[in-house]
Amino acid sequence: PMNNSITITTLLAGAIALPATNAVAQDVTFEMIPDAISANDLTPDGRYVVGQLFNDTYRYDTITGEMLVLPPPAYDAVAVSDDGSVILGSMNDTEGVSVAAIWHEDTNEWTSLGYLDTCGSGSSAYELSGDGTVATGLSWNSCSGRGFYWTEKTGMLELQNLANGNCRSSVMSADGTKFGGFAQGSFSRTPATWDAATQA
Repeated sequence: PMNNSITITTLLAGAIALPATNAVAQDVTFEMIPDAISANDLTPDGRYVVGQLFNDTYRYDTITGEMLVLPPPAYDAVAVSDDGSVILGSMNDTEGVSVAAIWHEDTNEWTSLGYLDTCGSGSSAYELSGDGTVATGLSWNSCSGRGFYWTEKTGMLELQNLANGNCRSSVMSADGTKFGGFAQGSFSRTPATWDAATQA
């Protein structure tokens, strides 16, 4: 039978590696996240986990056990700020276009980050800065992928187009100033980095 829950330790095992010199036995505890089908990000202190339920998105508090089901219209939660108060995800906007979106605890609402252009979808969310003020991901320019940089003040800006286009920004530094992802070469993808000054 299918297991309808995910364990936090599965997420941690992929994110934390012990040094080879620290070869000692340690107790491992498993904590189930009820009804979760994904665990996509975790705050640095391990308190909050975000991801998907079957029909909703969530933020799970590992200390209190509180499962906060986030409101519609988001269908994915991919990143969380260090304090758990801001979440990055995806939703369909009022025109039905799939876009990156941001949720703030104080309003309990999702806001579209918009897009550069559309090509079946508008934008996809990938990473959030530690303080929750900078987001990055993928958007489009004439159906060629572009990495984006978003703040509330600037809105969505295109990161510099590299190689032959079809770039994506997948991760960023905690302070929101450095970005990493890929650029499409003549045949295959190659690793790429940007900083906040390398906008198109």
